[in-house]
Amino acid sequence: MTPERHYKTWVTRIQGEEMKETCLIDRVRKKKGWMFWGSFHGATKGPGIFWEKDWGIITQESYCEYTVPVIHGWMRMNPGLVLI
Repeated sequence: MTPERHYKTWVTRIQGEEMKETCLIDRVRKKKGWMFWGSFHGATKGPGIFWEKDWGIITQESYCEYTVPVIHGWMRMNPGLVLI
């Protein structure tokens, strides 16, 4: 197994060589992982969610879309714990 490269390799080849073994570099696919978001308030555990694959990539908008409602619901259910 070839170690993961952190730089680009440029190969010059003539037409018809693009699939020759000497012109190819094996790549190790990145492992897909899961994202868990959790919170604490003092000594109290707050809400937690797993980022679902069908939610897509994490952007500022999608992060707010899925985490803010969870936080807001937890705050409404625990009014004595929330300091404003």
